[in-house]
Amino acid sequence: MKIHSIRAGRERPGLGHQHSTGAKLVSDLCGGMVKPDIIQFGGHAEGVTELQVWPGVEGLRSGTFIADPHTAGSITLLLQASLPCCLLGHRKGEDVILKLRGGSNTKGAPPVDFMKLCLFPMLTRFFGVPEENIQVDIKSRGYYPLGGGEVEFRVKPVAELKPIVLVERGQPECIFGTVFGGGTGKKIVKDVARLVKQKLSEIFPGVEVKISISNEPD
Repeated sequence: MKIHSIRAGRERPGLGHQHSTGAKLVSDLCGGMVKPDIIQFGGHAEGVTELQVWPGVEGLRSGTFIADPHTAGSITLLLQASLPCCLLGHRKGEDVILKLRGGSNTKGAPPVDFMKLCLFPMLTRFFGVPEENIQVDIKSRGYYPLGGGEVEFRVKPVAELKPIVLVERGQPECIFGTVFGGGTGKKIVKDVARLVKQKLSEIFPGVEVKISISNEPD
């Protein structure tokens, strides 16, 4: 597989640390090789706009895989790249353990709580993935710009994913949310929670909005 013109329209085109880490993780899961060579050996190809991956001949692998961009790069985007390989690849039905590090709650990417509360239940409800097949353990949260978060995912593969038709948005019945505050952010979590509830109530009049607060360790 060859991908070119990566992030060509962005202010900073090409691969960042997070993207190199994701490419390496997918390559490892499929027992393959990736170019540029620096990614194959665990490095980063900052600014490179072309990527090639050769899957291995023995198919997707089980076992434990660690991915760490050494930045606040999004843990959930690493998961999005690797989850199809984990769910669909293993003939023996063995678990895959992903130890992903970086940012668990960062700007421009879904927080790990979205995966836990929205994506995974959707996979169970619509795609036929048993609830117990994806387990999440949030070891520590990481925020922009420092990162330092770690989340462990244990995934048991399935034989297939059911097709779905989901074309109507529907109307929300209730909105739940949590404001996380770590470090200096603890000082403003109450104000943020109040403003979030106020704004959501304006956007969705008549819908119950519940916002909780979670102060994280420093």
